[in-house]
Amino acid sequence: WATNAVPNVPAHDLDVPRIGYVHAWQRTQDEGWVRAAFDTYGVPYTYFADQKLKDGNLRQRFDVIVLPHIGGTATSQISGVPVVPGQPALPYRKTDATPNLGVLDQSDDIRGGMGLEGLAELQKFVAAGGTLIVEGATATVLPAFGLTPGVVVEEPPTLFARGSVMRGIIADTKSPIVYGYEGKQLPIYFNQAPVLAVSSGAPQGFGGGGAATGPSQNITPMATRVPLSPWEQDSTTAAGRRTERPGDAEGGQGPQPGAVPDSLRPRVVMQFPARAEDILLSGTLQNGQLLANRAQIVDARLGSGHVVMFAIRPFWRWQTQGSYFLGFNTILNWNDLDAGRARPAPAAVTAAGDR
Repeated sequence: WATNAVPNVPAHDLDVPRIGYVHAWQRTQDEGWVRAAFDTYGVPYTYFADQKLKDGNLRQRFDVIVLPHIGGTATSQISGVPVVPGQPALPYRKTDATPNLGVLDQSDDIRGGMGLEGLAELQKFVAAGGTLIVEGATATVLPAFGLTPGVVVEEPPTLFARGSVMRGIIADTKSPIVYGYEGKQLPIYFNQAPVLAVSSGAPQGFGGGGAATGPSQNITPMATRVPLSPWEQDSTTAAGRRTERPGDAEGGQGPQPGAVPDSLRPRVVMQFPARAEDILLSGTLQNGQLLANRAQIVDARLGSGHVVMFAIRPFWRWQTQGSYFLGFNTILNWNDLDAGRARPAPAAVTAAGDR
């Protein structure tokens, strides 16, 4: 069957993917909420620990790999539960003494994580045509190791954005990730990090998207009123009109033209509004200008495949059902994510017959 095409985007067949779902032993609560959404809506997947990424042959087995939020820095997410020399293994298995364990997955030793070997296998998987979906903290892993040129992980120390509902601006209405969404605005959930900017700068290493340290707020109810932006469904409001490329706004790092070709520049699907006062819908936010125009969803090419990075949390604790289909669309269109992508402008003529 085929998708309902948006204007000027041809319809394409949907190819049902083979889905690998990766969990990390150091934290399973957040990924459990993503798994609950998949189970409720009948999304099939193969569930396994990040340690098994090292086994390789991922592209032969899967078309899509989902790596939900773990938490911590890029390094700690790769390292997993620390291996301490001289200490015994940490098993997690169903036994007579522990009959409640090992229902979905088991391990003789839960330490070690994916390691650099597992990260390398993920890179191979995407480069060979697979689609990798990361959200929250896991969205920092590939940029931290320079595997997604043009994606910059910022760690603004004075940002305070603890679990709030914010305005999302659909920056690329032709991306399959937002098929079916009307208008250009969508309330989304964001919790402090990661802050993603899309730059055309050269590949570089970054710290890894841990929770920023900085100011706190008086959380006594109504002690300090935080100004909210009223929600208007009409996308022609100022918040919908005033959008720029992520990274161009006040307080952030702007693009560095020329280092990454336009054909390889990551595709920004959703982003924060251009004005700080248009961002917060409910909750708390301090120094919102540090989020202005930053990316919420980035579709980055890597070889023949795609890395789709959600700075927002589309499957947050069963409370964000309006954004579930951002993830489901990514899965359904895993090998058609370039649909509607703007083609780079032809090079200028520099001499007779030459371009």
